[in-house]
Amino acid sequence: MHQHLQNAKNLLVKNLNQHTGGLEHHIGDKKTDPEGYVINYSHKGKQEPSKLVNRAEFSKANLLKPRK
Repeated sequence: MHQHLQNAKNLLVKNLNQHTGGLEHHIGDKKTDPEGYVINYSHKGKQEPSKLVNRAEFSKANLLKPRK
């Protein structure tokens, strides 16, 4: 079940990345995708946020960043 949910989230993030809104994202000089997206949904009449992140790319960028 977890893998199916992760695959669905990754597909959604991949499609959201195609709509830049005119913005560019960079790590150093390398162009990259945004860090993630926050969506809001209603649950029991209350607005709840949820963050969608390409975890593989985000983790890779954090692990490869230069240390001071």
